[in-house]
Formats: sequence, structure tokens, C-alpha cells
Amino acid sequence: MKFRIITENFDVRGEATPYGTIPLRSRVNRRDFFLDIKAADLLSLPEGEHDFDELFGSCDPRDRRAFLDGLTLLSAFGVAEVSAEEPEGPICCRVAGERDYRDISKLLTGEDTVRMGVVPADKVYMSEDNIRARQFNNDEYNFIYTENGEIKGVLIACMPQAGSFSAAFRLCGIAIARGCDPDMIIGPLFACAKDAFRDEFRICRYLCFAEDDPFAERLTVLGFRETAKLSAEAEDGGDVTVYDLEVAEC
Repeated sequence: MKFRIITENFDVRGEATPYGTIPLRSRVNRRDFFLDIKAADLLSLPEGEHDFDELFGSCDPRDRRAFLDGLTLLSAFGVAEVSAEEPEGPICCRVAGERDYRDISKLLTGEDTVRMGVVPADKVYMSEDNIRARQFNNDEYNFIYTENGEIKGVLIACMPQAGSFSAAFRLCGIAIARGCDPDMIIGPLFACAKDAFRDEFRICRYLCFAEDDPFAERLTVLGFRETAKLSAEAEDGGDVTVYDLEVAEC
């Protein structure tokens, strides 16, 4: 993949933050954004075209991912130009990137959307900027199912709170474009999320707040098993049923 950094298109707005990010402002759209400090070397590259694999191909996979995510972020704010990559196939499942948040927000808040689990349709909570912030801050990740480049499904996976020492990541819920077959989307999206986190977490968990939950029913088909029932644990005083699936060996 070839790319170039457009140095005149951004300003650094101060020192690195306590959260490990560099505050930047795009001169293209005057919007502020934050770059992971692990990708800071991108900002010091000279003008001209660069080859991503030549520069970062030998890096640790996590560092390479940080550079790739950083480049995607810079590109979305007009600070980088990236050559066209291989097009996605007609059907693709992957973790969302910078260019996807606007379309994800439209699907999550749309009137013509089927929601399962806990997927608030609130337009503020599910705004493009808030979705981006939660994923950037490692609070939750959006896995998307696309058909011919159009997002048809979004699976939301939540990370455990810092300091919890939890061995589980949690599925919050899924949103699917009306007219699509949920059974054709849920399985591939879950497989994508499971593969993404199997090296970090041992268990995938789902908290069920309703007796008749179509998402829980479909997860049991994928191998989830009821492991606990918590009485009056929900915010409204209702019961919570815990479903778990082991995704990696101890």
C-alpha cells in the first residue's frame, strides 16, 4: 500500500495527552481529532510517496495495526492520501474503520433497522462522533457486515472496564438492515469478532435482559450456554441471564 502525508494539512495542538494521544487539527475541515501516540512517526515522515510494508512491515503486529489505524484516521481528515487497495469482495466482515462511522450511525439509528440485544437508537449516543470516540477509547468495537460495499449489519462488542481483570469481552447487540436474513449475518459477524479477540480474552459473554430474546436464541445455536441467572440485577429490577462461550483455551 502506497501513501503520503500532507504536512500542510494539519496542526499539532499541544503535547501528548494523558490518554496516549496527540491532539491534531485538520486544516481541511477545521475539525479536531486525536492520533494514537504509537502512530506518531507518521507525522514526521517527509513529503512524497511511501510504501507502508517497507516502513512498517517488520513491526510487531500490534504496532503495525496502530500505524495502519493512524493512517486511516489521517486519511479521513485529509492529512494523508492512500492509494486504492484491493476492493472488498461482494460480502465482507471486518472491524469498522474511520470511514465507516457515519454509515454505522445511520444504520444504528435508522427506522428501517432490526435491532437485537442492547442497541440504543438514540441519535446522540449513536452519533458518528460518539461511536468513533468509544471505539478509539477501547470501550467498544463495531464489526460490520457489508454487501457490495454497503453496510447491512453491525455487531457491537464491549470491552471490560479497566481494572476489572475480566477474562471476557461482551456482545452488546446487533443491528441489521431490514430485509436481510439475520441468520446469514449474525454467524459471520460473531466469527469475525471472536477471531479478533481470541488472543486477549478467554470468554465471549452476552447479558440477556428479556425472557424472549431473539439474539440469545441465535447465540445458543452458535454454541453459547447459559451460565448464570441473576435475580433483580437489571437497572429496572428485572433478571439478567448470562450466556458464555469459550473462545480460547486457558
